[in-house]
Amino acid sequence: MSTKQSAPIQKIGLFTATIISMNCMMGSGIFVTPVELSTMAGPAAILSMLFVVVAVWFMAMSIARVASIIAAEGSFYAYVKSWAGHTIGVIAASLYVLGLVIAMGGLLGHVAGAYAYKVLHIGTPWGLGLTILLLLTFLNLLGVVISKAIQYVIITLTVLALLSTTIICFFHADINNLFPFAPHGAWGIFQAMQVFILGLFGFEAAASLFPIVENASKNIPKALAYAISAVGVLYILFVFSIILAVPTHIFTTSDMPITEALGQVLRYGSWILPFINIAIVTAVSGVLHSMIWSSSSLTFSLLKNLKSPWVKNLIKNKVITPRISVLIVGIPIILCHLPKPNFGLIFPLVAASIVTAYILAMWSLLSTKYNKSVITYIGLLTAFIILLSALGGAYIAITRLF
Repeated sequence: MSTKQSAPIQKIGLFTATIISMNCMMGSGIFVTPVELSTMAGPAAILSMLFVVVAVWFMAMSIARVASIIAAEGSFYAYVKSWAGHTIGVIAASLYVLGLVIAMGGLLGHVAGAYAYKVLHIGTPWGLGLTILLLLTFLNLLGVVISKAIQYVIITLTVLALLSTTIICFFHADINNLFPFAPHGAWGIFQAMQVFILGLFGFEAAASLFPIVENASKNIPKALAYAISAVGVLYILFVFSIILAVPTHIFTTSDMPITEALGQVLRYGSWILPFINIAIVTAVSGVLHSMIWSSSSLTFSLLKNLKSPWVKNLIKNKVITPRISVLIVGIPIILCHLPKPNFGLIFPLVAASIVTAYILAMWSLLSTKYNKSVITYIGLLTAFIILLSALGGAYIAITRLF
């Protein structure tokens, strides 16, 4: 009598793990940040970006270690539950999902709509953004999964859009645009941190690669370090090139497409702008599709862990299913897509929600049963600084409403 053995898990190496880690971070957030960074801190935003890249490196190393110790379904819920219990675990996971929902509906939907309008010239940017969000939610509801081949196309288009814009901007650089270097002083540099970190969110997803990476305890931290360094350098060059090429006064609105601003200063190379618009629309749509899927998956996992008999009964009777979780996430995303978003409030809310989840997850490493690490302490310290930046930004935005 023979027994059927399951096929062994195919392991991946350091290079592949690094590419996957880069894919997790190479999202659309970077396309919405340059205008805010320029108006908030001026050329001094480069200092904010350098700090955030270093901070994210320490946070990534810490969360990767958490993932290696607590290999359980539910990510942030499982990480935080290990030291703070069920309730705080639910709060941490809920804050993470809340941040993603606000980012998708309040920010990325507008990015997709603004660039789609530049390509199609029909309707309104808000209407096109709403259409994209509805379509992507519907595709996730049907269980449509983006193939690996399409994911590679999307990441390629994202990199090409970044590199093309960077090269064009450096050819049109004007050193005079660097002055005044810090028009809003140290406060502007501090506030800009909450904006730039949006472009690096996603590194936490790479921490789940431990079961499939060869020599994971050594290669996952290396992969994250290489990925964060590469993406950080690319992003910094991208934003800095825009600051060099485009005077601050050209950015008339916070949601102004980068290519629209570039169109006002380019002496040559303007023919490539329509292609950059198409690449950005494709990249944003692909990232939104993946984010809707991942956040709905995390939401379903969270609901399964709730102690409410009512919720458990709904799951048992298949009233709440993975597909229904898509609606649970998708409807709030669509509701967050307001005609006139307050970016000054949305940026800090997204940063505060997700960074708080990071802090709660990293705090599990301070439990007495784990070895303490200087990396964890630095990761927590830098995360708290970014959180304070976000809370300060939220306070200013709220006070301006009244």
